Formats: sequence, structure tokens, C-alpha cells
Amino acid sequence: MREAEPGRGVLVRRRRRSHRSRHREACREGPADPRLVKTAEALAIAQTPWTFHFNDMSNDNASPWIEMVRTAVFEGDIDGAIARAKKRMKQIQCN
Repeated sequence: MREAEPGRGVLVRRRRRSHRSRHREACREGPADPRLVKTAEALAIAQTPWTFHFNDMSNDNASPWIEMVRTAVFEGDIDGAIARAKKRMKQIQCN
């Protein structure tokens, strides 16, 4: 701690609050939004699927995933887009 200049108060270093103290503070604020609670519960048990063909199925510009999103968003054919994407993903996975 440094000495204060004449006419000024004492300089004090502030400690950062720990994660636990922020959590306790949030708990005191009242019940959480039920949507956030459900999301947190889902994230606690979520798993990321993995496949050798992930890039071909999801990241490629012509992937079934991208085509599905484009069709669903821009053409509005959500069910058809999902069905075509599933079929195409199975074809990629079986090759």
C-alpha cells in the first residue's frame, strides 16, 4: 500500500471477488429465469457428437447441414430440408 498524498484519502487495494462470492450474490437475488435453469441443466449433461466425416457433414460449404439451414431459412421448407439433410448425412457416413 502506498501512502496517500496530503489532503487525499488512504489508497486501498481492492480484491477481486471470487467466483463463489459472485455465485452467492446471484443466488440472493431471487429465483432464476426458468429458461436459463433449463438451459443450464441441459448443458450439464450435453455431449458433442463426433464422427470421422464431421467436416463433410457440417463444415464444408456444400455440406448437408449448410444446405439444410439455407433451405429452411430462405425457402421456408423446414421439414423437407431436415429430411434431405438426414438422407445426405447417412450417405456420407456410409461411404
